Amino acid sequence: MKIIYISIWAIFLVGLTLKFLNVVGGATFMSLGCLVLSIHSVIYFIKNSKTNVANCFLYLSISLVTVYLLFRLQFWANAQTVFLLTLMVTITTFVVFFLKKTKIHTPQILLLVYSIFFLGLSFTQSYKIYYF
Repeated sequence: MKIIYISIWAIFLVGLTLKFLNVVGGATFMSLGCLVLSIHSVIYFIKNSKTNVANCFLYLSISLVTVYLLFRLQFWANAQTVFLLTLMVTITTFVVFFLKKTKIHTPQILLLVYSIFFLGLSFTQSYKIYYF
């Protein structure tokens, strides 16, 4: 399962790199990576929702933040709807971690950093993202 997860992230990061270099196919790789990442997160959520709720929400919020990043970088419509959904799931994830009193490890720190980036990106104007 970890090999699949790492390969999904590799596909997404290759697409992100190609997108920033303005090479044809970057958006396709990013979309493919987000699609497979979302499917992986939903399958993980369904399989492990009774045993490990905190990690289920962790994977789900990471995939939603990545989907929001895709929507924002591609300038697709309904990015605000994806933003609200992502924000609600991310807040729910942090509440679940707080209520379960889990110890802070690397995935939680990565989610926190990714969430700060997500919030910063959501308040950045589109023309600044376009010229990046």
